[in-house]
Amino acid sequence: MRLSRVGNVTAETLRVRRQPLSDSPVIESLTAGQKVKVTEKRLIKDTVWFRIVTPSGKAGWVDFRHLKLENNPDGSLS
Repeated sequence: MRLSRVGNVTAETLRVRRQPLSDSPVIESLTAGQKVKVTEKRLIKDTVWFRIVTPSGKAGWVDFRHLKLENNPDGSLS
């Protein structure tokens, strides 16, 4: 599902992965409070993943549980 949202990193350290898989190579690490552009949402093997663009311009995937979408105070996905 295509998205056009802004998200805030909630994890102390968040690994941005090349593919939406927990064993995919890490392409960048982010820290709590950083803002990212969220461009896509996918369900892969019972995990929801967000495709993001990092502040440095790299595109990758993160587990949705570690982002809070702006303008959505309850943290829901809609």
